[in-house]
Amino acid sequence: MSPAKLKLLQISAGLNLAFAATTACALPYTIDGLFADWGVNSTTLQSSTARKQTIEDQHDSYLNPGYGGQKYDAEAMYLDWDANYLYVGILTGLPSNNPHNPAGNSYGPGDIILDFGLDNNPEFAFKVITRNGLTKGKVYQPLSSPTTWHYGIWSAPNVLANGSNPSTDIVAIKRGTQQATGELAYSTSWVTNLGQWTNDKHYFIEAKIPTSAFGAMWMGDGPRVALDVHWAAMCANDIITADPAPVSEPATGGLLGLAVGSVAWFRRRARK
Repeated sequence: MSPAKLKLLQISAGLNLAFAATTACALPYTIDGLFADWGVNSTTLQSSTARKQTIEDQHDSYLNPGYGGQKYDAEAMYLDWDANYLYVGILTGLPSNNPHNPAGNSYGPGDIILDFGLDNNPEFAFKVITRNGLTKGKVYQPLSSPTTWHYGIWSAPNVLANGSNPSTDIVAIKRGTQQATGELAYSTSWVTNLGQWTNDKHYFIEAKIPTSAFGAMWMGDGPRVALDVHWAAMCANDIITADPAPVSEPATGGLLGLAVGSVAWFRRRARK
């Protein structure tokens, strides 16, 4: 993101900060690894509460971009937010304690990755599993280093990455600075009778991420620039993504303009 655009966002954030508190309205999500709060339909997997959602109920061994079957399937992502938090729900076939042993063809969960600007250069990661000295439930900003990220194992659909054709699928953060502490719950027991294939096992990841960590790129009513939120297992056999639309004109900015205009009008009336 260019310095000029970031500066403009910072000015916008400053103008609207005084009104942010008046729009606060906590949403009724309990971060417990259960999807009942999201009003998920057991057949369609559609949420009745999410502002943005993506449903990819797959079953065969090939997912996209790689193989893995139900265990590595990322089936749904749900997003919602209020003035202070971004809420994320993820439905997957991957248990939280799945061994991460690439040599044995076994992979653990990745992190929730947030890419503002859609340039494959993420600004933040929310830890789903404690790894590399970084703690689950915390927001991290990556360091400027080629060793900052973990990548998946595919360079293209059904093509394994190698030194000549590395993967570009970011799945987890290795090195970063902590920006905020949120809440994270990952169900430890599976459920069935969901989606088209009722015998498939499902787990739920639930996150509550403080939007204050995002600075001027997010105000109370949503992101100020295009945003990609994605998650995958460390192998990235299947990647689930939800992209909330940016808010081009802050709603609170309109209130501020109205307030300033009203003050000026009353002053002119008083002078007359």
